[in-house]
Amino acid sequence: MNNSEHDSASVNQASVDGQSAVRSFVYVVAALLTGILCSLAIVQLSGRLALAYADALTPHFNTALAPYRTHVTELAGDWRGFNPVLRVQRLSFAAGNLQDLYIELDFFQSLAKWKPIFRRFYSANGEVAVVYTPQGWALKNSSEQPIDVDFLELLNSSEFVDATLRLVAERADGAFGYDIELIVDNRPANKQGRLVIDSPGSSKPLVLAYGETTKISDEPVSDYALRLSAEGVVEVPAALNRGT
Repeated sequence: MNNSEHDSASVNQASVDGQSAVRSFVYVVAALLTGILCSLAIVQLSGRLALAYADALTPHFNTALAPYRTHVTELAGDWRGFNPVLRVQRLSFAAGNLQDLYIELDFFQSLAKWKPIFRRFYSANGEVAVVYTPQGWALKNSSEQPIDVDFLELLNSSEFVDATLRLVAERADGAFGYDIELIVDNRPANKQGRLVIDSPGSSKPLVLAYGETTKISDEPVSDYALRLSAEGVVEVPAALNRGT
């Protein structure tokens, strides 16, 4: 075999080896994608079956939630695209309750971050109590059943939250109720939020709002500037400012 034939054979062998390596890589990638898709399909199918029978499974959910002093009433579930949806008439927990809940989890975001990310969260009513402790303000009964949730991070990462509740602040023998309305919209095209606090004895609730088109009065607001607005007052009873 002369040098030219040897060089040609070497090139052909290299080409075959290269094609074999490419085929092996494609097979590995295809196998991984197939495994991931099958896993997602199993998770989706299992979730859809569980949510379809959510009402019948409510006693089992409550048994699992009992150690956390949590109880659900009239649980129903369905799906919105890939996202699981839960509807709960009443969710009771150590610090209070939330009523008429609609919870839509972002399936892929929650899976990627391995924590619940709300696509949409609605609560029509409820009551949550906070108490003053030597360490400061905390959710009522949190020492008995700690709640390991970063609420600010949860609000920031979720797409849309709309909640109405009564916040009861307790200190010594005094308890004072504040009516709270919170809306957070983190959609990039419509980023805005609104917090209303109606405090005891106040003639005008505090309204905090932000957004590109925020408007809480008759004054015109630019359609392009992100603006924070505040209007009204919060009344804090003397009993909450000092120990008694």
